Amino acid sequence: MTSTLRMLAKAHADGKLDRKDYVKQRRQLIDAIVAESGSGSAAPLPPPVSDLPPSADSARRYTLTEFDATVELPKPLVTANRRRAWWVVGTLAAALVLIGLWLWRSLRP
Repeated sequence: MTSTLRMLAKAHADGKLDRKDYVKQRRQLIDAIVAESGSGSAAPLPPPVSDLPPSADSARRYTLTEFDATVELPKPLVTANRRRAWWVVGTLAAALVLIGLWLWRSLRP
């Protein structure tokens, strides 16, 4: 499975798959991997300790394919921070030039 997942990622990186198809196929592969790993090959887990009664929601199995949208992470506000940094650097440089000119004129004989 990992070689298939690796080949899928390589196809997406090479531009052979668009993002939507890549995400869909990746979700299907991950669901298949999770389904295979839950087939009893691993050691059984102890039952969870809970005081709550079982509900209908707790019996439902969730998979990644139930979700339609991929959440896009926001891009950092680098441009605003860079603008602010350049404004501060420019202001400090101008202030240093003015102080230097004032000292040069006042210390001249």
